[in-house]
Amino acid sequence: LSNPSSNITFDAWLSFRTMGATLSGADNNKSVSMPATAQGAITVGSYVTKWGWPTYDGRAFIYNGTDRTKSISTFSGIGPTADGRQKPEITAPGQGITAALSSSIDTSAIGTRIQPGSKHHLIQGTSMATPHVAGVAALMLGAKPTLTASEIKTLLTSTARTDAFTGSVPNTTWGYGKIDAYQAVAKAVGVTAGSTRANLTYASSSMFFIFLPGTGTTPNLKFATRFTPTVSGKVSGVSFTMNSGPSAVKGTGSLRVSLAQNAAGSVAGIPGTAIGGNVTVPISSLTPGGSNFVELSPLNVNVASGTDFHVVWEVVGGVGDTLQFLLDDGTTAPTDRSSSYRVGVNGLGWYNRADANYVAGKTPSFENFLVTAYIGSTVSDVELVSSAVPREFMLHQNFPNPFNPSTRIRYSVSERGRVQLRVFDVLGRHVATLVDALQSPGTYEAQWDLANGSLPIASGVYFYRLEQGTRSRSQKMVLLR
Repeated sequence: LSNPSSNITFDAWLSFRTMGATLSGADNNKSVSMPATAQGAITVGSYVTKWGWPTYDGRAFIYNGTDRTKSISTFSGIGPTADGRQKPEITAPGQGITAALSSSIDTSAIGTRIQPGSKHHLIQGTSMATPHVAGVAALMLGAKPTLTASEIKTLLTSTARTDAFTGSVPNTTWGYGKIDAYQAVAKAVGVTAGSTRANLTYASSSMFFIFLPGTGTTPNLKFATRFTPTVSGKVSGVSFTMNSGPSAVKGTGSLRVSLAQNAAGSVAGIPGTAIGGNVTVPISSLTPGGSNFVELSPLNVNVASGTDFHVVWEVVGGVGDTLQFLLDDGTTAPTDRSSSYRVGVNGLGWYNRADANYVAGKTPSFENFLVTAYIGSTVSDVELVSSAVPREFMLHQNFPNPFNPSTRIRYSVSERGRVQLRVFDVLGRHVATLVDALQSPGTYEAQWDLANGSLPIASGVYFYRLEQGTRSRSQKMVLLR
């Protein structure tokens, strides 16, 4: 600009932070840059998913500064565009993302971010947030292939989540809020009722707890976390955080997970009557230094909003197995969510860690186990399938896998005909018939529930085969007793 004849207002962007200029009235807005400024683009901001992470060599690291988990990333571009248009439209996880590690990458410079197992590393950027949105768009198109780009954008923005971090939306930092894949796909296929869910966490990380199974006649040690649903629905799963390092997860046994009602009249809440059976996962499948998810939807347990329930954990089958579950530092309220099955003042039984009878002669421990409970929608997965006729004869991987006592199998047929879905052992012997019926084109789901079976089925590898006419598909699954 040279010899302006009057005062001029213009937008400027600093190319380098060390630029020795003084800008009057400068702010952080309008930092969204090309090509995100394109009218038709879905412009994505980034928020933080976790502030700390483990490494392959047993160490642990955190980002510098104050913990910004669930808050906007400092590198996330802010709108609006120079001509005043709303940007970004939505935000997605973009900082603290565990991504697949290429075999050709030079790991010498990223050793502090290589995850346990050395197959993943921690990465960040809006380049991590945008693939999340692209993936959700792909799910929406899979459910309803006729969607246009404009319709996808509208569905994403109209179903975005808001919380204390996003504030009132739309705004120039968060757009319309945080992406909600479930709600977006549900709305895309016309499901509008019963699709609520909540993630319940009551603690933040700090310390760890060594959880050892019992031996001989001593009962296996157990512990539990009390959760209070904020919505009514099915418990879809739970996740728990493990300590990092080679000694955090080791053993040949299994972790048994179940649900229980709250015992009436207990001090701060302890597990009461068990409900819905249990799910067992092998210890060898658990990952140290991070969150582990256990699918609980096969238990088919529905919970009511505002009523206390417990997630119960128990190590079984192994001798000398070790699991180190993370605890918080005892300062996060409320501090009475965790309990242990142990010998206390009143003998062997459940004791809340805030109970004065927890351990005779000792001060109660107020830490919470790092467990998150997920309360799912009353809408089943089958209801989210597109009404369009499937174009392929397809058999999906069962879920959960490994499983005990039940698992679900989804499959699609593209023409009307007799359909058989059968289970075989490794020797090719027929074990069970799950489906034998005349079916129209569509996507279906079958369940193999061993809890209702009349014959004992041993642990091991099984094969399930889908047949219709001359076509067949097979998959492998693992039963762990």
